[in-house]
Amino acid sequence: MRGSAPEALVALVVAGTAARSQARRGNRSGGRRAAFLPRIGIVRHIFINTCQRVLDMGAVDALFVRLQDDLRRRGGRDGGNLVQTALRLLDEQAASRREDVQRFRDSHEEGRGHFARLRTLLQQSGKHELADAVRFSDYRRKSNILFVRVPQEMRSRFIGTGGAVVQELRTRLGINIQLERE
Repeated sequence: MRGSAPEALVALVVAGTAARSQARRGNRSGGRRAAFLPRIGIVRHIFINTCQRVLDMGAVDALFVRLQDDLRRRGGRDGGNLVQTALRLLDEQAASRREDVQRFRDSHEEGRGHFARLRTLLQQSGKHELADAVRFSDYRRKSNILFVRVPQEMRSRFIGTGGAVVQELRTRLGINIQLERE
């Protein structure tokens, strides 16, 4: 999956969910729940953790929209049950994707403020090289977690002995700081 194009990964997620949805619709008596596409935040983290690609939520949403348009163009109404199921799932998810993108943008604006304060604290403590190297990745407003990317060779300096540096940063900023995989 690491070398997969983002479009291929989204197509795989949608196709797998559509196939699961068809199987579950045919066997409702078994008490199985309906299949739903994963939220785009989950797909974004699949890109980050599996493919080492950081895409914002708007870019992930655009991948779903392009796939939906492509399925309509190529498959239309005669595209078979799997295509129709995929289109139904994409249609059902469209409103929640738009909401997720807006929440992401609002949250990222707040997160970028925390990130700027983090870089300032690093610079004030004489860690200029580290301040220049750290990158914003994500911010989760509900859990108050700022996700950052730090190059592998600088991670130990960011964490500090026994986690002292990152813990001091957490305390001074009043937020949890987590390192994304690099």
